[in-house]
Amino acid sequence: MSIGGSFHETETVQRRSDRAHPGRVRTREECGRTLSGIQCGSISGGSSVSLATRTATIDLDPGETVECSFENQLQTGDITAQKFNDLNGNGVQDAGEENLSGWMMTLFASSGCAGGEIASGVTDGSGNVVFSGLIPDTYSIEEAVQPGWLNTTSLCQDVTLSPGGSESLSFGNQQEIKVSVDVKPKSCPNPLGTKSKGVLPVAVMGSLDLDVTQIDPASIRLFRNGVVDPIMFAPLSWSLEDTGVPYEPFTGKVDAYDCLEYYPNKYGMFDGYLDLSIKFKEKEVIAALGEINNGDVVILQISGELKEEYGGNKIIGEDVIWIVKK
Repeated sequence: MSIGGSFHETETVQRRSDRAHPGRVRTREECGRTLSGIQCGSISGGSSVSLATRTATIDLDPGETVECSFENQLQTGDITAQKFNDLNGNGVQDAGEENLSGWMMTLFASSGCAGGEIASGVTDGSGNVVFSGLIPDTYSIEEAVQPGWLNTTSLCQDVTLSPGGSESLSFGNQQEIKVSVDVKPKSCPNPLGTKSKGVLPVAVMGSLDLDVTQIDPASIRLFRNGVVDPIMFAPLSWSLEDTGVPYEPFTGKVDAYDCLEYYPNKYGMFDGYLDLSIKFKEKEVIAALGEINNGDVVILQISGELKEEYGGNKIIGEDVIWIVKK
């Protein structure tokens, strides 16, 4: 994506002889740009110009004034924004981590993604957006995170471009895994009394697509969805057992009956897949909910991570509880 065209500047230098006798003077143009031409008016046969040395050598007659123009072409450069799938979430593109196409990148005219927006583009099949034709300056690029993904590098990155330079910025993202969460497995709806003091059972449901043994139980946190800076707390204990079956959608639940009531088969099994069964203190959960009223439907969310050897991806899921004041 080319931002600008050719940039030219002209510097004019005058040289005048006040001497009684002819003489020779040399003027030199100092500039970090590409010198494309030197023009001096009314110079005699002994005068010369050199683009290589960026100089004009002029034979001056007594009292003569000669004007020289140095034409410069500004050296533009380019900045590449590159997007990759950060499978292990370490912020570095490792072997086997492919580039991602279809991600929006925006170029800004100063650092901190706070200046004027210059241009934007979508990463191509190689995971790149190239902003070219840029004059030397400080810029910044910001990525737009897509739903279901987490950034593992800074969303906004600064870069300083030198004359004729080429710079590259890498942006990493890790896909968030949505999981089925069941509060009070086998029950629907899921009542929670405001004076309860026991334990609240919650399960992350295993399936053909999710092996819960890959989840790091110590990373699990429970909190109320939709609350700014929610209180997040860890489980009392956890175990692996077949406690039920997944319910969809995994997220976006709104009703107290967005759940399933089910029973085990004659062998005491549900779907044959291990679930991560977790226990929380009901008293802590109730205290963390904040202001609640009888009959409220509250969304409880579970977050966590896969174990490092399985990529360390973030997991997220939710279920509904029904507040009962008694």
